[in-house]
Amino acid sequence: MSESTEAALSKPLLSVQNFLKPNKIYIIPNRFGLLYMVVIIIMVLTGATYSNNLIYLLGFFLFSVFVSGMVQTHINLNGVSVQVSSIDDAYEGEVVRVHLAFKNQTKKTKQTLRAQLPRDNEYRMEIPAKVDIVEAHKTVYSSLEVNHHKRGVYNALRLKVYTNFPMGLFVSWMYQGSEKEYFIYPRPENFSGSEYQRMGESQELRVGKTADKKADSDFREHKEYRQGESYRHIDWKAYARKRPLLVKTFEGETGIQKVFDYSKLTHLNPEERLRQLSFWITESLRANENFQLILPYERTGMSDGLTHAKKCLRSLATFSKNKGMKREG
Repeated sequence: MSESTEAALSKPLLSVQNFLKPNKIYIIPNRFGLLYMVVIIIMVLTGATYSNNLIYLLGFFLFSVFVSGMVQTHINLNGVSVQVSSIDDAYEGEVVRVHLAFKNQTKKTKQTLRAQLPRDNEYRMEIPAKVDIVEAHKTVYSSLEVNHHKRGVYNALRLKVYTNFPMGLFVSWMYQGSEKEYFIYPRPENFSGSEYQRMGESQELRVGKTADKKADSDFREHKEYRQGESYRHIDWKAYARKRPLLVKTFEGETGIQKVFDYSKLTHLNPEERLRQLSFWITESLRANENFQLILPYERTGMSDGLTHAKKCLRSLATFSKNKGMKREG
């Protein structure tokens, strides 16, 4: 197959969603609304056939309810905006929570609002965001859940917001979204074996072993606390004196430093390498250990803590043999 053919096949197929404008409200009868309309047509035809004015009257009354339901459903969604407040990263196969803020910008209370991501082959919709009541000029928070089965970087560009309130005869919807990205990390997997054990032990560097106990206790300096770092060496006394969060460092401080090198995992295929590296990073984070990640086109510093681990895992999520290539959702 030629490269041009592969490129053409890799492009997403056009769908109705591609032609729908964001923030514009659309409305159609749902299944119950279509059935309701069929009943009205039958009643009107029956009244015409038998010249029965009561059936005529009832048919037109039900039709007025039908039209009123359409207008009320549209009004219930009009003036509502949904913003993505934050999105949690996750591992392959785990649930991603997209946190949303439902804002009512009108003087009328909005009810029974829902939000979800459109159907896609990259993920499976688990639980849509649900909000029962949003008072006038108020904001209510909710979250939806999706399950991704492929690592990568995604966004919530196409967020479907919909409602069928008050009568359930129509469904009204619009598309909103944001450009906030979230990452799906490779699933942590330990490919245990003699080669893995030898490689792991050879990459573990113990530092400061020759320092004596006195040197271990000698204070060296303060450094500014970075979000995600371990709380072990925070100077709480300084914080109590209303100073910023500071971390104490010591002379001859002992610890474990690990180097996780993609190129050393020659016995694994590319995806297995990423999962093995993801496993090591996750375990090092739990153990509060210093580690470094080495990829073919990237090398991180030696550090610990949540921020460092998150940076490394995101590098694994977007890893490609072509530098910088990302797969967007």
